[in-house]
Amino acid sequence: MRQNPSEMEFKIDLDKPKKSTMQTRRTRKRRIRWNLMTLLLMMPVVATWTQYFRLRHENGRLQREIQEMESRSRKLIVEQTDRLAVVKLPPSWVDEKKWEIVLPSEESVTRGGATYQLCLATREITLSGARLPIKTYTLPAGRHQIELILRHERVDGKQSEWSIAALLDDNPVIEINESADWNPGFGGWGIGGDRFDQPYQPNTIDESVYLFQEQFSVDQSSRQIGPSEATTTGLLLWVQPLLEKERQAIQSNE
Repeated sequence: MRQNPSEMEFKIDLDKPKKSTMQTRRTRKRRIRWNLMTLLLMMPVVATWTQYFRLRHENGRLQREIQEMESRSRKLIVEQTDRLAVVKLPPSWVDEKKWEIVLPSEESVTRGGATYQLCLATREITLSGARLPIKTYTLPAGRHQIELILRHERVDGKQSEWSIAALLDDNPVIEINESADWNPGFGGWGIGGDRFDQPYQPNTIDESVYLFQEQFSVDQSSRQIGPSEATTTGLLLWVQPLLEKERQAIQSNE
């Protein structure tokens, strides 16, 4: 016969909840230990992958910079071998003044090509050039780099002076020191800082090439807004061909 539900017996095992609770605690403890161990094991793996992605990102950035530099590079092509060729090099830092120059070979000079000298002037600067004093250096044949460096230095911690140098292949060949009042600090007007962004060769072998020119303003009220024929202090760096008699004089001294 079918029993009445009300007559059914129910038994409750009071030990089961205790066992279940203990097992749960043990399981939780095991999980905590397992997760901690996993984290400890994962730390070097994560560090390795983080370093990998960081280096990958850095390599990508450097590759983009190299591609940009290559796009900005200017290849100097010499079409006329009897005269110089020049191009301004992309600056590696702010206000860098540097040029690449190719001068006629000795063989080309014997066939009528020009010999050049590097000239630097800091006073008596005019629109049309410079008057004396001028310092010069005879340039050797071949491909070279010319750089103009301007420094403001202190002497004995008190008196300040300017140091101007023209470098040939990173070696100073012309050096001029000027007093503090040489550059009044009122600005000025210059040409040639951005000249020759593209390769350039003069039209004739007797033409001078002005690499950099700047005239300083005398005072604040007379701030220049353009070139002036009045002589002022400043900077003038150029390359000029030697006259035949100058060339013969140099050859005789050698």
